[in-house]
Amino acid sequence: MQLIYHFVGRCLEVNRNSSDGLDGVHLMNLIVAILENMQGTIDGDLPQIINLVANEIAWLSGKKGYKNYRSMTLQALSMCFTYNPV
Repeated sequence: MQLIYHFVGRCLEVNRNSSDGLDGVHLMNLIVAILENMQGTIDGDLPQIINLVANEIAWLSGKKGYKNYRSMTLQALSMCFTYNPV
């Protein structure tokens, strides 16, 4: 899983150079899919996932546009909150 998180983090860095953020939308979909389908196996990785998403929200806060990406990032963050490893 660490390799997947590294790959997603690197792709998010590359996505920051795009004009529309569509790659980021797809990566956030991947994060949501991981949260939905791997419950029980990623309990210890949740802080790292939240950190990835929070960093993107912080980056987006100073940018105009990126409406779809901003929406999908907030959706991924809300999935992190609904994911309950307890």
